[in-house]
Amino acid sequence: MKRRIYLGFLIVGIAACGQVLNENNDPTDTSDEKLGTTLRGDHVDTYFGVEVADPYRWLEDDLSSDTADWI
Repeated sequence: MKRRIYLGFLIVGIAACGQVLNENNDPTDTSDEKLGTTLRGDHVDTYFGVEVADPYRWLEDDLSSDTADWI
């Protein structure tokens, strides 16, 4: 009985490791038509004297029309 349970867990575990591919997660398709383009801003924050670029800050405003258009 225990062998059947262990065998069942083994089969389920192996089946769960399989990769499912569809048109949305094909790793070989990186065309600009599929991915689109994202504008990069020139916003820079300064933390403790170190400048850190944040080119996608404009996407943090989820109520803006630009963000809605991007989505």
